[in-house]
Amino acid sequence: MKKNYLILTVLLVVFGFMQLKAQNNFWTFPEQYWNPGSGGPNSLPNTDVSDYVHAGIQDPYGEIMFAARDGRFYDKYGLENGVLQDFYNEIDGYSEALIVPQPGSCERYYVFQAGLIDIPGNDRLPFYGVYNHKLKQLETIGTGFTTAHRIDGVYTNAWYAVANFRLKNIHFAATKENADTTRFIYVNNNKSLYRMELTCDSLYGTTWSYQFGFSDLDEGNRSELELYEDTANNVTRIAVPYEEHTMTG
Repeated sequence: MKKNYLILTVLLVVFGFMQLKAQNNFWTFPEQYWNPGSGGPNSLPNTDVSDYVHAGIQDPYGEIMFAARDGRFYDKYGLENGVLQDFYNEIDGYSEALIVPQPGSCERYYVFQAGLIDIPGNDRLPFYGVYNHKLKQLETIGTGFTTAHRIDGVYTNAWYAVANFRLKNIHFAATKENADTTRFIYVNNNKSLYRMELTCDSLYGTTWSYQFGFSDLDEGNRSELELYEDTANNVTRIAVPYEEHTMTG
């Protein structure tokens, strides 16, 4: 088994980037958080530790808006106010969580995480949910309790998934807002990198993708999808972790 970090240079039509609140200077380390440059770490309102992922976001004044631990969300007082879940499972993440403000909104935040799929095993697929800060809860889909939207097969092509064959290497990254207020959201599996577009209206799939591997499947990396925006040259560089030779036969 070999772990690789593939550096992709993605040429984008860039209209100039705005300074955005999404560049969140708020690092969570349950049961603590830290603002770089502001002294030592502080305790989160909820001191439970996470098993998979954790994230949070602050307002411009440094107040905690909400924090996520695995698939559960907490307000600034540490009270649970939502669970990211599909019809079958809590979407508890695997490698990382991404929280992105919806362009043009101070209230709605898109949360991207990997979650267990609805067949037996330990495989995961990408999902997103929307946290509404005004309502202090995750938005439900329809009239039920489901709060997580499946990404693959809707916003990208369908991913190959077979029970317990290890589809885990799922990561997310977002650009800053463009001058037209849209932003790109990237997601990868062990085979391809996909791009979605988040606008003031909704999340949309695009036709852009880049294949760098031969199979969706892998044993899963606890790593991140890293993105660097070179606005002077209209280039976005993306570091994509993936594994080779994780299956035989």
